[in-house]
Amino acid sequence: MKAVGMEPQVLIDILVGSKIGVVYPFRTDHRGDLVVTSYALKQAGLPSNMAGAVVRLEDVEETAPGNFVWKFNPDVKLIRPFRVHGTMELFDVEDDLIHYEPCLLYTSPSPRDGLLSRMPSSA
Repeated sequence: MKAVGMEPQVLIDILVGSKIGVVYPFRTDHRGDLVVTSYALKQAGLPSNMAGAVVRLEDVEETAPGNFVWKFNPDVKLIRPFRVHGTMELFDVEDDLIHYEPCLLYTSPSPRDGLLSRMPSSA
């Protein structure tokens, strides 16, 4: 599968859904699934040289000469992290390294949920 590297904080932003586009100094004709990885930028507490998710690259738009915004679908598929030699260019990773993780979001019941029984306010 095709992959691309980025700064570790940008990878985290994509993983948590706060970023759906990244600016690169080059364009690509690739569209579809793409492994997003962090490159070797040592920052405490952030992943370095790690693959973290699969996104769908939907479009690449030139916003200024030499600036291309790669636009991702907001649906991110988490994968089991694995080491890569991530670079800020398109590269290939072996498909057998990609293992999708189940989504394990936990939400506790809201106290305003009308389906739950609760004590009357006069109790």
